Amino acid sequence: MYSYILLIFVVIFYAGNILMGKAMNDLPPFTIAFFRLFAAFIFLLPIGYRRALKAKPVFLKHYKPLLVMTITGVAFFNTFIYASLQFTSATNVAVLETIIPVLTVILSSVVLKE
Repeated sequence: MYSYILLIFVVIFYAGNILMGKAMNDLPPFTIAFFRLFAAFIFLLPIGYRRALKAKPVFLKHYKPLLVMTITGVAFFNTFIYASLQFTSATNVAVLETIIPVLTVILSSVVLKE
């Protein structure tokens, strides 16, 4: 039951991300993304610091793909979401963001033959 409650919070946070991005539409998208990621870093640092130290050798071994995935999957994605909110409604952005998992499955089956 606990995991279902956490999943509900995930949905609320994702929806809140789009709504807050639309509410802060006066700021540039990079600024909104920076402060969102900075707040997440400050919040998660005490929780995951010890575990990150234990995983440091693994990170150093695979830092290039992890860095690319971090930049494209986290930083660019949020920046593009906030930039798109300047041109369309939050509803349209939410619908397009909802399509991403389905599109990922389709593209992975076509491109990677999985």
